[in-house]
Amino acid sequence: MSFGMKSALLAAAVGLGSPALAQGTYPSRPITLVVAYPAGGGADITARVGTPFLEKYFGQSVVVENVGGASGAIGAMKVASATPDGYTLLFGTTNEMIVTPLVNPSTRYRVTDFEQVALIARSTAVLFGRTGLPFDSLDGLINYGRANPEGLSLAHPGVGTFQYLAAAMSMQKAGLKVRYVAYRGAGPILQDIGAGHVDLAVAVLASVDQQLTTGQMKAFGVLRAERDPQRPDLPTVNESKYLKGIDASFWTALFAPKGTPKEIVEKLNAAVRAMNADPATLELRKTSLETPAPPSTPQEFVQFLKQETDSLAAVVAAANLGTETPR
Repeated sequence: MSFGMKSALLAAAVGLGSPALAQGTYPSRPITLVVAYPAGGGADITARVGTPFLEKYFGQSVVVENVGGASGAIGAMKVASATPDGYTLLFGTTNEMIVTPLVNPSTRYRVTDFEQVALIARSTAVLFGRTGLPFDSLDGLINYGRANPEGLSLAHPGVGTFQYLAAAMSMQKAGLKVRYVAYRGAGPILQDIGAGHVDLAVAVLASVDQQLTTGQMKAFGVLRAERDPQRPDLPTVNESKYLKGIDASFWTALFAPKGTPKEIVEKLNAAVRAMNADPATLELRKTSLETPAPPSTPQEFVQFLKQETDSLAAVVAAANLGTETPR
């Protein structure tokens, strides 16, 4: 039986007898917000940016629980199988909600096994490289790469991650063949690019912004339709004469177990919209170079996720998803 079916049956069993619904008091106790990655990482930091506002908004504690492992799948599974009462939520990202199920068909959930509450924010991805490369622009990179097939190496934190797929999509559209090199995370990638052992990588801008600002690494373009409002000095890859139509922002969003009552989903969606309009929270998001999502309904968010799934599915189908041993 799928998680979606089990959740629906459980919701039917709870029905109107749920205290939260019968008394209209949701939330009447602390909410657990599951982050599917370890404490201190990018997703964890981003999730905690919004929790002070949510606690004030709801008048209840919001407890972040880090459940890492399996590229975020373990944390997502925990929420997928939780009681659909609004007290266990998932701070989801592009990786575990879309990419992991696409790359690994044995993953025991899909994004449709959750109530899709609201998009929270988007983070800009950037294509960057070591300073010793013999070109300084994306057009120069593409010209060099076309003249030297597999002459450039591109680091990534694991086959099938958002960073890998964003890089693969860009290289495919540019007509480049590069050597993909897997690493065990962003730290080793930055270390080896800094040391000149690998040429290129794609990362969330916030994780490499210091190195780019200080000239330790070269930025070749952000992977979005327009320039990042917080780093307008960086061109988009679409400004290249060779590339168009690239928009690969990394997003975060709120999800609930399938079968969570519509009234609770609507309350959570309203909370996210209020959070994204809160001046104090907006200031905090600037420090992590995030762009808050525009207001949207749960139904609009469902459509957004369908488009994301279709777009990334095409990239997965075209990408060479090998099984490299990470460094």
